[in-house]
Amino acid sequence: MFNEREQKLIRLALDPGAHDGEIQNASVMVFRSLIARGIMADVLINGVANSKPKSVWEREPRYIFPNWQRSKWANMPFAEIDPSYLRWVVRVWYAKLDDEGKQEWMWLVNDIIEFFK
Repeated sequence: MFNEREQKLIRLALDPGAHDGEIQNASVMVFRSLIARGIMADVLINGVANSKPKSVWEREPRYIFPNWQRSKWANMPFAEIDPSYLRWVVRVWYAKLDDEGKQEWMWLVNDIIEFFK
């Protein structure tokens, strides 16, 4: 779930001997790192609680973009898609969906996040 740098920053932020400035800086840096990697809050919360996030449908990720109309990435493997577009799907498009839309498309976000690990 957390990369090596994030783990070090978490240890610093939670160290009883850390000063307020160190705690604040380490906390901000952890979250900036998570945002840069496209980690969504639900994945982080579920991942910490369950140690490994599980896909909504309990299936292996396909890493193939869905057949969306008017999408030049339709049915393409994630490896052939511009990584910035995949991050946009996770951070912008998915975030704007209503609760029903988020439930419907959570599998795609989970697959994208898993792909970047």
